[in-house]
Amino acid sequence: MMRRRNHSDSHLLRHGAFEMVTYGRVASVQERSLSLRESIEFVRVGTGGGHALHVRESARLWNYFHERFCITLVFEGFARWRYRNRSAEAPPKSIMLMEPGEVHVNTKIEHPGSFFAICLEPEHVARLSSDFGSHAPHLKLELLRSPECVRLLERVVDTCRFDEPDAQEEQLCLAVTAVLSSAAEHSCHVPRRARTRVRKGAILLGERYHESPWETVDVKQVAGELGMSYHWFVHSFR
Repeated sequence: MMRRRNHSDSHLLRHGAFEMVTYGRVASVQERSLSLRESIEFVRVGTGGGHALHVRESARLWNYFHERFCITLVFEGFARWRYRNRSAEAPPKSIMLMEPGEVHVNTKIEHPGSFFAICLEPEHVARLSSDFGSHAPHLKLELLRSPECVRLLERVVDTCRFDEPDAQEEQLCLAVTAVLSSAAEHSCHVPRRARTRVRKGAILLGERYHESPWETVDVKQVAGELGMSYHWFVHSFR
């Protein structure tokens, strides 16, 4: 059996701390030195139960299972990552987009980065996106480079520092509306089921972890249930 290595929203809320993730190998001295400069601040956002991670100077190879919608504004740094079995970049002044039930994996950190990752419950996003007549928008893009969306998210960051939750929620609504209008399909009204075995596997891993968080997760068993070999299943997350 293999100990579960990816982070999740629930893991954050329970423990408030993270381990160094390096695909099962021992982190190098350089990686650990870089990790000492990293800071992670937990921030409440708005009035709908949203929260954010304000991360600075991160050289971490994030391996994260998303239980909520995640909209991440990248301030600085440069990373490469995989999501939905595709490779992507995360340059400064860009927005990373992730949906519930999916996994994103950083594969290379070329320059330590700082970012503001907003995590929202599907019901919260549904309320914010009600103007589109949609209850479960599907994010068709994994990266957005819209200057207008970046500007609006920067305003969200500012309001989280100085303003009351009502003002934060108002600014969050403006930002999320802009992001959805640029990156979402608005025709679906129920959450989409996982369309690939890998996405189904990510959901199964999350369910097994939440059922018994004190135990290890049998990745081989999950791979077998999906009709995949252990090595191919693990490789799909890299």
